[in-house]
Amino acid sequence: MEKRERRLGRIGEGKAYKGTLYFADEYVAAEQNLETIGYFSAGYKRRYPKEPNEAKVINIGPQRQIRIVPSTYGYPNSEDQDYYRGFLKVCSTNARLAERKRERQITRHPHLELPIGFSTNQLLRYSGKGDNARNRQAVRNWIKRCTATTIEGGLYQAKTKYINQEFGGQLFSQYVLIGEKMLNGREAGMNYVWPAAWFLSNFYYHYYRRVDLAFHQRLSKPIAKGLYPLLETGWFASGGSFTKRYADLCAHLFIQPHAQQSLVKQQLDPAHEELKHELFLEAWEYVLDSEQQWTGVIRWWPGKKWLDDQEARKLRKDLAEQPPDIPGGLATFSEKKYLAVSNIVNMTASAGGPVSPLHADRVREFYERLGQSKVSKQKVADGAQIITDLEAQGFSLEEVDKAMQWTITSRQKLGDQVYSLGILPHIIGQALQEFEKDQRTEKKRSKQGAEDRLYTESQARSQSLEQLLQSLPLPEQETLREEAIKSLVEQGYDEKLLRVMKSMVKQEVYRLLQAQLSQKE
Repeated sequence: MEKRERRLGRIGEGKAYKGTLYFADEYVAAEQNLETIGYFSAGYKRRYPKEPNEAKVINIGPQRQIRIVPSTYGYPNSEDQDYYRGFLKVCSTNARLAERKRERQITRHPHLELPIGFSTNQLLRYSGKGDNARNRQAVRNWIKRCTATTIEGGLYQAKTKYINQEFGGQLFSQYVLIGEKMLNGREAGMNYVWPAAWFLSNFYYHYYRRVDLAFHQRLSKPIAKGLYPLLETGWFASGGSFTKRYADLCAHLFIQPHAQQSLVKQQLDPAHEELKHELFLEAWEYVLDSEQQWTGVIRWWPGKKWLDDQEARKLRKDLAEQPPDIPGGLATFSEKKYLAVSNIVNMTASAGGPVSPLHADRVREFYERLGQSKVSKQKVADGAQIITDLEAQGFSLEEVDKAMQWTITSRQKLGDQVYSLGILPHIIGQALQEFEKDQRTEKKRSKQGAEDRLYTESQARSQSLEQLLQSLPLPEQETLREEAIKSLVEQGYDEKLLRVMKSMVKQEVYRLLQAQLSQKE
């Protein structure tokens, strides 16, 4: 019985208790710092440092900065992330439960015995890679790279619950590759690594999250692999949609930033489509301002797979709170924050169906703009159902957004009595008509304003040039006039007619005078 309990206690075994699966076979425990600090760059083409003290810099919030300092082996990239995922399965398989007694309380912690050994073939298999000479050498380089690459800055340490802003260290403190001599003089029959103390400590104190190894391996786009842990963290923290500035995303993934939105879409949307195909991502948008210009911000909404993972996480939390004689305490992933499972998972519409996170986010934003910062789940669910019903009637989400925007800005027209989104189905036709009318009026006003500005600037420029012309001696004024007539004749105008059309000649004089000023500048 004791042997069976130890086996059930391993991370990632995928065993069941009383018919309930509490840890899927392909889920592994991943230390959370490395999931959030941008340690792995998105791409399979290796990047090497070009200057001394070069580093990849990631700002996580206003007061936490991380530097990934590369070695001659280059920056860790998506290939290294693949091998790291395989290594996590090695750790999950080898971990054993250790009981800790403190103040009459017994807690159970995952313990990794050092060194951690694995064959090259095993790591390739766990990483979803083929066994060939190129990949075998890549594994050796991955071990060396993880030992040489330095992490500097704000690393979270679970034992002290403190972010060490002055941290400096590597993932592996040392290694012995297969075939090399160990300290006891024997030849190593496999690869051995010694993870750093911070990694072992965070693992021991449950500072890890579940990562779907099979899902990671199905992803083919490097950016998709980088977005997987980033979005998961963002959605969990926000409880809904997650937004990030494109510039910060590029720094995190270590990818080339683009200025044009079309190029940004070409860069990111293949990864977005892949994550959506896997049901991890429901939708995304490039956030626009009131003038329909991109703000440089991207917003993502979670898909069914992520929501299902949150439900599984809640189930493990419930199992962890059962009496201690139930096996599997390690696999229940006992992180305190998981008590607050995403509201989206539990929220249901009044009609009984699941609420779309995309619609729920729209509803929350609607009420926030009305000044209602706290809204009940029921009110959000009802609003989301209204949007779903309007879609079923043939209204597009763009039309729904327009109607909601008009409703907010036209409260006075509605008697200032907008307390609920329930008014939307009754006024959407009027709202869309008025919205388009307001847009045309605003466009006309904007065009007229632009024309007025151009006229004012033109008048001011002409007045300034006339003052300058009058300040010149008469011979110079006459010379400029003759040059203007000559220039216009060369453009095809009749000279006799020009002698009469003084206004046209004066405008040409102004142009010549402006050209002279520009040359002097």
